[in-house]
Amino acid sequence: MSKIYGYSRYCPPLHPGQSEEDLIQTLTDAGAEEIVTELVDTTRAATPQLDLLLASAGPGSAIICPSIHSLCSSAKQLRSILAIVKHKQMCLFIPDRLLVDFRTGEGDAMSQAFVHALNLIAELDHTVNSQYIREGLQKARKEGRSIGRPRVEVDDIPLIFFEHLPLYDAGTLNISNFARACHLSRPTIYKYLRMVNRR
Repeated sequence: MSKIYGYSRYCPPLHPGQSEEDLIQTLTDAGAEEIVTELVDTTRAATPQLDLLLASAGPGSAIICPSIHSLCSSAKQLRSILAIVKHKQMCLFIPDRLLVDFRTGEGDAMSQAFVHALNLIAELDHTVNSQYIREGLQKARKEGRSIGRPRVEVDDIPLIFFEHLPLYDAGTLNISNFARACHLSRPTIYKYLRMVNRR
């Protein structure tokens, strides 16, 4: 079923002097029938509510956002969103800024041109970054510098790991609780256990 959705991330650094209620009012005034907002603490935070909206919105639906940075944090993320919009024959509308409309199929000329330009920018960015990485690696090899992550020795393992290790050995802590207690990831805990011959 098609519907007009309003969506915005609300991140105080992105919206100085503007409340979440202000964003909701902006989306309502733009014609949104159902509004989804989510509070994020950084500009790079995950947006599960947006993911759910994109998954559940039906063909012919429109998504209205107050601004680009209220929608996403990178060109890569915008490309992913537009790919879904195109595949599901939806419309993305940012008042006075952007209209990408695929509700009738392939979309109008402007919508196709915008998506094509975004893909070209992403391809150029990838090519330039790859070139910089290759040049950096070649320079490092010529200068005899080591490449990759520095090797971690047992002496580099944080003390908090060893403080909780006896509890793990006794079966009091499982891997998940061990990692949580040490403020480390499970893969890191597994790596440290291998280093101290516990696995």
